[in-house]
Amino acid sequence: MKYFNFSLMFFFLINASIFSQNYFYEDFSDGDFVSNPEWTGDVDKYIIYTGTAVPANMKPSLRTNGSATDTTYLATEFVQSFTDSLEWNFWVKLSFNPSSGNYARIYLCSDNENLKGSLNGYYVAIGYNGNDRVTLVKQQGTNHTALIVGSSADLNKSTNILRIRVKRYDDGTWLMYSDESGGSNYTLEGQFTDATFTSSNYLGVFNQYTSSNATSFYFDEFYAGPIIIDTIPPKVISAKVINSFDLAITFSETMDNSIYDSDNYYADHGLGIPTSVLDDPNSSNTVHLSWMPNPIIDDTIYHLSINNVSDLAGNTLDTTIIFTFHIPVAYDVLINEIMADPDPPIALPPYEYIELYNPNHFPINLENWKIRISNTTRIIGNVDIDPNGYLILCHQDGMQDFENLPQHCKTFGFSSFSITNAGADIVLYSPDGNVISFAAFRDTWYQDPLKAEGGYSVEMIDPNNPCADETNWRATNSLFGGTPGIINSIHGSNPDNDNPEILRAILQNSTTLLVLYTEPLDSIYALDSSNYIIEPLLTINNIKGNEPFYNEITIIFNESVDSSEIYTIYFKDSIRDCVGNMLPHETSARFAFGNIPEPYDIVINEILHDPIGNNTPFVEIYNRSNKILDLKYCVLANRDSLYELANKKSIAPGGFPIFPEEYIVLSKNKKQILSQYYTPNPKNFIDMNLPKITKDSNTIVLALTNDTIIDLVKYSIKYHDPLLISTDGVSLERVNPNRPSNESSNWHSAAATVGFATPAYKNSQYSDDLFTDEVTIDPPYFSPDNDGFQDLLDICFDFKDPGYHVSITVHNLAGQPVRHLLRQEYVGTHMCYSWDGRDDNDKRCEFGWYIIRISAFNTKGDKKEFKKAVSLNIRK
Repeated sequence: MKYFNFSLMFFFLINASIFSQNYFYEDFSDGDFVSNPEWTGDVDKYIIYTGTAVPANMKPSLRTNGSATDTTYLATEFVQSFTDSLEWNFWVKLSFNPSSGNYARIYLCSDNENLKGSLNGYYVAIGYNGNDRVTLVKQQGTNHTALIVGSSADLNKSTNILRIRVKRYDDGTWLMYSDESGGSNYTLEGQFTDATFTSSNYLGVFNQYTSSNATSFYFDEFYAGPIIIDTIPPKVISAKVINSFDLAITFSETMDNSIYDSDNYYADHGLGIPTSVLDDPNSSNTVHLSWMPNPIIDDTIYHLSINNVSDLAGNTLDTTIIFTFHIPVAYDVLINEIMADPDPPIALPPYEYIELYNPNHFPINLENWKIRISNTTRIIGNVDIDPNGYLILCHQDGMQDFENLPQHCKTFGFSSFSITNAGADIVLYSPDGNVISFAAFRDTWYQDPLKAEGGYSVEMIDPNNPCADETNWRATNSLFGGTPGIINSIHGSNPDNDNPEILRAILQNSTTLLVLYTEPLDSIYALDSSNYIIEPLLTINNIKGNEPFYNEITIIFNESVDSSEIYTIYFKDSIRDCVGNMLPHETSARFAFGNIPEPYDIVINEILHDPIGNNTPFVEIYNRSNKILDLKYCVLANRDSLYELANKKSIAPGGFPIFPEEYIVLSKNKKQILSQYYTPNPKNFIDMNLPKITKDSNTIVLALTNDTIIDLVKYSIKYHDPLLISTDGVSLERVNPNRPSNESSNWHSAAATVGFATPAYKNSQYSDDLFTDEVTIDPPYFSPDNDGFQDLLDICFDFKDPGYHVSITVHNLAGQPVRHLLRQEYVGTHMCYSWDGRDDNDKRCEFGWYIIRISAFNTKGDKKEFKKAVSLNIRK
């Protein structure tokens, strides 16, 4: 079914006498142009078109269908004398910028069927003589004279959609109107009086085109006949607050001078009658009301009465409208859903989209807002996003498909629209350039490898946590592949209760410090210099942030940093994230100039070469020197068969200081490592691309960027404890960083008791010459009565060599085991365990003496036995 874009139904409400006059109407809804009515001419160069290049309400339409440079026409009979007033009305789309070689003529009347030949008549030119205006032209034989050169519609665009209305009165006065949206909100282009020709035999279309535009002309809804009498009152189609004093009112049609009478308007809440009413230079249907010097109050709902204003036909409008003034602030509108890869489509239109959500109780107009996707910024047009409503941003070709979904998505389309599948920074800006919402989208946000392959969107979980990363985003659960225009399928409570923390402070040069935070911050507090104190004293000249995220803050000092000094920067706890969580009290970070490492200043200290499943491996490095070193000078690499470095990967090109006795973990995915293994130092991780790390063996090299080797380890799966059933997820630990890197006995499996890896802290198998194979039990007597004094018995041991399996058993004096603390557990070189005085049935043991027995063995055949007596006392 075809839905009419402009109301020709008015015609059928006209006085019945009009039906006795001749009129013509064609909308191609019968699917052809060869009958009822019959069009003649170059019929093989035109088709009836139903594709996506025209709006749904214009389908079907007439389209050129050439293949080469050509001039074509179609004409149909329209026999009419001009004794009475007449009107012509039609819709046209040109998918190009008109020129002298590509233009259209719509003949309103002609005495000759052949529109290519000599004729007498009038036509509307879209692209007359290569100009960018709609033009009414008189053709007399082969002479063409411009009568009206339009003053409104601008054709200097790659796509032009117009509805043209031409009136001719019985005295020969012509008026021409246009609407650049293709609707019926007409603007007068001009008028002229000419009565040269007073009758018509034909009307039609004439097209001149090059091969590239041979299928780029579209026509529809031709009307010719008596002037359609306007009996419909005008409406207010928008009320937009321009600033704190001015309101723009747009009417549905051109109005008479009554709209400039300020007494015809009245607003409540103390505004009253506007102090001035001015026209809009860009729209004849719009006026600007001003209440200067009385301001429009932010977030107040106003009622504006409009009375006694009329259109050009004298139809009067009396109405009351509502308007509000709201200055956009951060998170007024949220980026709520992202479809970056719609291929293959599941059950949604095959277009990329971004869904915006308005969490407020009032509508927000997005005209002149901007959406930035990576490095491309697009301007949003005049569209409202309803209270608690959604708006889909997409390619203009997909708008109709989204609007046709059951939820009837509200859309705004762009001529180009693309989101990189792997990820993109997406930022929404208000007209004044303030950041309203942002999303650092990455393909890891799906958290589902199958859905990341395409066809599914990622959705925000909790709109009250608007600046979180993938912790508040996940692939949709919708069976359709997404939820455009409706509540997200994974919507729920997911608050941010974590305080922001400092990751590291890194000197960029002698006067510039980069501070890295764990999450985005509130820029007001992050950029306040009073929230930072540096010792020894450095004064701050300027502070900048990485807009819009503000998780990286650059501090510029007035003085140069002393290269021999270690500085501490202290942060006040008023610094907070975007939901108000504050920085922990007394937060600080060290910074200093980092030196270029020398060989063996830093060593490779732990290698997870066989991660579980497809998870990331890691390499831990350790600063065994007494110097502060900078990892920007370093790479991680392999070594090829010619002993040259291969697969070199920069560690921290922007700089990263590693302090003495500090451990740093290098991996592709820090968050994945942290989810699998415990570490007391979650800040000591660097995400980077790794060289090749294979399961069985390989060579890993830590080197300078000039290929100077700092440390080299040729690891092997054979270094693991042979009693391990599997090495999946078990790291190889260096026993002693001061022993040779490629001594096989200097590497061992991480202990089971620490979770099989010790990322960013001391290795479980660490051993030095101070370890004496000693067992200590403290205190020698204890009283597990929960009074806070000596409630636990601590059992600790130090082994010189790694790889022991240990059992710890508590026996009573009769030699009976009452508690098994460990059963052949694979442990590290230094471990402690506690006994709470309870037996294996979780009952408190009777007071008295007990024997602690420790048995240990390794794969070399070494065995150790320890027995210690302890006293369990019950205090009264």
